[in-house]
Parts: sequence; structure tokens; C-alpha cells
Amino acid sequence: MIKEVPPKKPLTAYFLFLGDERQQIMKNNPASKISEITQIAARMWMELDEKKKEEYQKRNQALQKEYEIRKREYEAKYGEIKTKQRRKKNQSNDDILEQEKRVTKKIRK
Repeated sequence: MIKEVPPKKPLTAYFLFLGDERQQIMKNNPASKISEITQIAARMWMELDEKKKEEYQKRNQALQKEYEIRKREYEAKYGEIKTKQRRKKNQSNDDILEQEKRVTKKIRK
């Protein structure tokens, strides 16, 4: 049996805003680098009036509710969604396996 892909967490209100505005920012600033585009967007977000921010927050809340429903359905069918552990700089696979063994031992006790 092939597992379906687990649902992804929804975008935050800021990233919803960024998705809506990025093209326009890039159009208005054609010579800007991605980092500069992000800085412009962040400044715009900070200056955005509260009513507009609330709209993005409501969109985020609706997406969050949808995600929770899909997550529960997925977990009922396939079990808990496992998240990938982020690898620290200069951490080898052996170090990660050793760390997982220690955590597993603690959980079993």
C-alpha cells in the first residue's frame, strides 16, 4: 500500500501577503535581489494597516482549520506524521542515529 503525502502546514499571514505582493514588488524593483525584495515586503507588512493584516490572519486561520482536519484524517489512516530532524552543522549520520537511540531509550523507560 502506498502512503499518500501528509498534509503540509499552511502559510502564515505574512507569507500569504508575500505571495500576493511579490510579483508587484519585483515589477516595481526589477534590478533588486531576492533579499532586497524580501526586505521591501517586510517593510510593507509592518506598515500595512490592521484591517488588511486581519484579512490575511483570517485566511491563515481558515487554512489552519483545513490543515487540522486533513491532518487528523491522515493520522487516522496512516498514523502520526513524522517530521524530519534538522541536521546540525557538521553532524554526521552516525551522530543522528546515536541521538535517536538515546531518545528511544528514554521513551521506553
